[in-house]
Amino acid sequence: MKYIQIRHMNYWWHIHDIEPFRIDGANEIEFSITEDKEGDNLFFHLDFYNLSSLVDMIKKEEFMEKENPEYNNFIQRYHRLKNGESEYFIGAIYYKDHYPTLQECELNGRCIFDLKSPTLEPYYAVVFLNENKPLTPEKVMNWIEKLSKDFFKQSIDYEIAELITKEYAQLAYNKEFSKDK
Repeated sequence: MKYIQIRHMNYWWHIHDIEPFRIDGANEIEFSITEDKEGDNLFFHLDFYNLSSLVDMIKKEEFMEKENPEYNNFIQRYHRLKNGESEYFIGAIYYKDHYPTLQECELNGRCIFDLKSPTLEPYYAVVFLNENKPLTPEKVMNWIEKLSKDFFKQSIDYEIAELITKEYAQLAYNKEFSKDK
């Protein structure tokens, strides 16, 4: 069993429709996978983005600027995703001291841990999903369980370490934004 630690409260604000956040804005999620429910023993970090988020990132050139030599490859991967030719693509993999190209991010039948810099395993990946709906906790669970075989070469059972209630999310929102007034 591994645990999903959702890293930003604004995800829950979207999930619970806390004003001005809306569920249809839950298009991305940043989370850590840990070996323990407390979140102390890291297994891997992931960012998931659905198609809506990816389109927005392309328009704003947030993930990759048009001047980047890999931009055309990135756009081709987006089109394959949008057209249903692929389920996902990895947009970036991070290592402590190595920054691979988009081409180096392809699994090609390998486990994500096989994508090593000369001696390091990756610890973080940005993944774009062929998903049109908001990334609800159920969708996140479905995707991570599905991708575990590709990414980690094993089926893994997951649990979200802490499911935030609407009441708690509202309190956190009020606390966060009351200090601005």
